[in-house]
Amino acid sequence: MIQMLRNNKNLLNKRTSYFKIKRNYTSAKKLGTTPLTSLENRKPVSKEELQAIRKKIKSGKRKNLLLISLLSGFCLFLVVLGFQSVLSTTSTHPIYKNQIETVFYSKLKPQPFRDHMKSGLMKLEDKDYFMAAGSFKRALKHEPGNLMAEYYLTKSYCLLCYQRNQACAEAKAMVLANKRLFPRDYKFQYLDKTYLK
Repeated sequence: MIQMLRNNKNLLNKRTSYFKIKRNYTSAKKLGTTPLTSLENRKPVSKEELQAIRKKIKSGKRKNLLLISLLSGFCLFLVVLGFQSVLSTTSTHPIYKNQIETVFYSKLKPQPFRDHMKSGLMKLEDKDYFMAAGSFKRALKHEPGNLMAEYYLTKSYCLLCYQRNQACAEAKAMVLANKRLFPRDYKFQYLDKTYLK
């Protein structure tokens, strides 16, 4: 405790400048705080000054609103323009049917395998199995040994056998032949189990 008192005394000796000045409570209070103007001490504002302040505030709000609306309109324009450019570059679907025909049949080279496969699949969906089988046979002439063409040809014969009891021998022979050609493919086993039993 004695040591603490000695330390405090040493500190006070070093900071003598603050304590040498003679001050009273009111002067210290005035130095520490700045006087605030109360509502009673304020000067009254004239109507012209109030109108000028209001005009400044309104013009600032108008400028901000105009800037925000311009920026949002510009951003919306950029978004619409971007979507339109993306859609125009990636879209391959014209609006009218005659344009579709001109685009797809004039610009593309003839691909008979693809055309026969497409017509066969459409006839298979229409449940015209005999005509579908003919389309798949013509596709196989262009690409012999194609797995998908063999599968759909076999499927059309299996459906003929299953639903109309026609060409059952051809369906069984095709399933057996394709099982030998494609031993790891399960599709022909599925056709055998589903339609030929």
